Amino acid sequence: MVAGVLVAAATVTGGLTGFVLALPWLAAGRDGAAPGVVAGMLALAAVADIAATARGRPQPWAVRRQVPREWGRIFPPAGAALLYGARLGVGPLTILSTWLWWAAVVGAAGLGPGPSALVGAGFGMVRTLLMIAVAAGADVDMPGRMAAVRGADTAVAGIVAAAAAALAVAVVASG
Repeated sequence: MVAGVLVAAATVTGGLTGFVLALPWLAAGRDGAAPGVVAGMLALAAVADIAATARGRPQPWAVRRQVPREWGRIFPPAGAALLYGARLGVGPLTILSTWLWWAAVVGAAGLGPGPSALVGAGFGMVRTLLMIAVAAGADVDMPGRMAAVRGADTAVAGIVAAAAAALAVAVVASG
């Protein structure tokens, strides 16, 4: 149940974030971003992510803070999962290690509130499901969990870059 609350909260806040970020485009009366522009943004994000894992890590804009551990002590497990998931769903409110969030959300915002909400919701859901999957086999202690997450960082960055490239191709093909 707690894992479900975590995933649901991240999915909802990610979707709301995407929706809200698209409202200025809608208010300005824009028809939407050109598919080529969105594909270019996704391709640049993939290149930036590859460069980040290969060298000195040009970091995307984010608060660079983890969710407060106190939440786990103050609130019951479902309440802590709700707050934790809500924060994870909004990429830059935690430690964001991929440029893809910025490219996908800004690009999707130009396509409209619906696509933008779907991109945000997808981000929140995938982020929490990956976190649960990576941490599931780790030791019970926090250092073991963090080591497992960091160990999967390079593989996940490669998967994310490949997904961004595939999405860029799909966007160009659909436009």
